[in-house]
Amino acid sequence: GEQTQIAFLQAQGVEKIYTDTASGKKRNRTGLEEMLRNLRPGDEIITKSIDRIARSLRDLLDIIEKIRERGCFITIVEQNISTKNDNGITELLIGILGSIASWEISMQRKRCDAGIARRKAEGKTFGRPRKTNASQDQLLLDGWRAGKSWSELAESFGISKQSVYRRLQPYIREHRAAAA
Repeated sequence: GEQTQIAFLQAQGVEKIYTDTASGKKRNRTGLEEMLRNLRPGDEIITKSIDRIARSLRDLLDIIEKIRERGCFITIVEQNISTKNDNGITELLIGILGSIASWEISMQRKRCDAGIARRKAEGKTFGRPRKTNASQDQLLLDGWRAGKSWSELAESFGISKQSVYRRLQPYIREHRAAAA
């Protein structure tokens, strides 16, 4: 997780650590943007691995180009790559490893999508389990028809008012349509 990465960077002697809570595949990342704004010529960016910078080759190359334009360098520790001592092979390695990282992300997405499709075909549901079952939903409806407030119903069933509303919404629509 994030704390492991921070500890790794601290062990590397990194003075200022920028973090993002957004996924590396997102292009608008506040931590990354702040780091790029604060770069001074000669600064060295240290990252654990290439996929911490970007998840697509295009974004990776764009970010590295911005770093170079500022007169700065990047070191990718796990892949043992640094633009500081660019010997001509660095850009080739970054391109190859960036392509592999991008490919791996697309393969993970395909495997995930296939797994979701399989689970849906098996009739599996996703998300948090409901806190009420069909008989409890009927009791909610009976309570609502008897004039209890949503707050009272929510408290008696240990659920939120929003959950009460979601459970009763189909019945409320029917009730309103019949009254109209």
